[in-house]
This record gives sequence, C-alpha cells and structure tokens, in this order.
Amino acid sequence: MIKEKAELKIDNKLEKILLSLDKFDSNFGKKHNDTNKKQTEADKRAAEWQSEADKHQAEVDKRAAEWQSEANRRQAEADKRQAEWLAEWLAQKQETELRIADWKAEWKSQKEEANKRAIEWQELKLKQQAEADKRQAEWQVLKSDRQAEADKRQAEWNKKINYTQKQVDNTNKDIDNLKQEVNNISKITFEIAEEMLFNSLEKNRTFGGIVFDEIDRNVKFKLKKFNIEAEFDVVLQNSNTIAIIETKYKITLNDIKKLVEKKISDFRKIFPMLENYKIILGAGGLSFEEGAEKEAKLNGIGIIKIAGDNVEYFIDDIKVY
Repeated sequence: MIKEKAELKIDNKLEKILLSLDKFDSNFGKKHNDTNKKQTEADKRAAEWQSEADKHQAEVDKRAAEWQSEANRRQAEADKRQAEWLAEWLAQKQETELRIADWKAEWKSQKEEANKRAIEWQELKLKQQAEADKRQAEWQVLKSDRQAEADKRQAEWNKKINYTQKQVDNTNKDIDNLKQEVNNISKITFEIAEEMLFNSLEKNRTFGGIVFDEIDRNVKFKLKKFNIEAEFDVVLQNSNTIAIIETKYKITLNDIKKLVEKKISDFRKIFPMLENYKIILGAGGLSFEEGAEKEAKLNGIGIIKIAGDNVEYFIDDIKVY
C-alpha cells in the first residue's frame, strides 16, 4: 500500500514535469519563431542600409572626382597666372632698374650744375656786397649833407606851423563864439516859436475840432513806482478828452515815435483817474525832419506849423487813442 502511494506520487510528479516540459517547448517554439521573424526584419533593414550606403558612397566618390578635377583646373590656372605675374614682375623690375640708373645719372648732372651755380652765386654775392658797401659809404656822406639841409628846412617849417597854429586857434575861438551866438539865436527863436504855439492854442482852446476847457505847458511828473520821468510840452483837457502837444524847434522822426509809443503810455500810468479819457496827439515846430511829417500823418498826429507870424493847423488825419 505504501509502495503504491509512493509510485502514485512519483507518477504525479512526472506528469507535472512532462506538462512543464510541454509548456516550455511551446513557449520556446513561439519565442524561436519571433526571433526568426525579427532576424529576418533586421536582415532586410541591413540590406536596405547597405544599399543606401553604397549609393551614398558612389555619390561621394563622384563628387570627390569632380572636386579633384576642379582643384586640378584651378591649380593649373593659378600656376599659369603665377608664371605670367612672375614674367611681368621681372619686366617691371628691369624697367625700374633702368629708370633708377637714368635718375642717378640725371641727379649727378643736376648736382654738378647746382654746385657750379652756387659758386657763381657766391662770387656774384661778394661782388654785390662790395658794391653795396661802396654805395652805403656814398649814401652816408650824402645823408649827412641832406640831414643838415632837412634840419634847416624843419626849423623853417616849425616856425610856419607855429604861426599857422596861432591863426587856427584864433579862428577856432571865433567859431566857438559864433556857435554860441547861433545857439543863443536858436534858443531865442525856439522860445519865440514855442510861445507863439502856446499862445495860439491858449487863445483858441481848440485842437482837432475839439474845444478844451483847460490848457497847461511844461507839465513834468516823476513816478517812482513805474520808474517814469515824463514832461509834456502842452496839455489841453475837457471833460472827456486830453490833447498832448509836442513842441520843438525841429520835429524829428524820433519825436513822433516817442509821442505814440511812450508819451501816451506814461500819461495813462501817471493819471490813472483819466483812464476813460480819449487822447489826441499833436506835433508843432518851426520845421520838420524829412519823413517826420509823413510819419505823423500815418499815426494820426495833428501837425502845427509856424509860417511867419501865423500858426497853421493840419488836423485832417487826426486819430483818437
């Protein structure tokens, strides 16, 4: 009984072993088939790679042959050019050597000629120096004689100059006296003209077609606040209008410009209480500078002129400021 059980266990183990062997054979066969398949695929790819490599190698060999041919051609061209350049350089070298030889010969000739001329120049210079020394000695003698003559003439000339200077001084003194007399006459004339202008305005109390109530002359003001120091020759006033008249011996362009650009502004600052008053301007004198009368008319300034014993008014273009 025990023997049978032992044989049964052995049979079971053998059966398990055989089953394991069958399973191993089956798996091994399957793996072997897969391995053969992969080997076939690998052999196929290897063949394709080898074909591609052979093709690439053939292309490389072809290009290498072409490059070698081009390199040989360029080398031959370079050798040819080098030979031509060498021949040209040798020719230029020979020509340069010939020119240097010519230049040396010419330079030697020019040097000899220069030395010859230097010797001739030195001899001429010595000869000219001797001649100059001789003339200098003669000139010194002549200069001494002429200096004595010149000193004599200078003394006579100084005497005449002193006499002339005295006459000039006397003449200048007479001229200064005459200028003073002219200035006095001009001052008197201006004062007379100014008086005539003021008397005419004071008498009529009318200017530019406007009647005024008050008139004043030489109105001077100093306003520190605006740094203004102003003088108005003649001022007329009524309830709403101011007339500012500039009087001069001779009215200039600058007088006209000051009336328009400065005097109105100064008057407004000095008399702010009259800011609503209208202002008209006038310029009067014995004469007018060239262009002054035209400038006055352009700016609407009335013109007053003295003609003999009469005072004339030109107020057609007068303007209100």
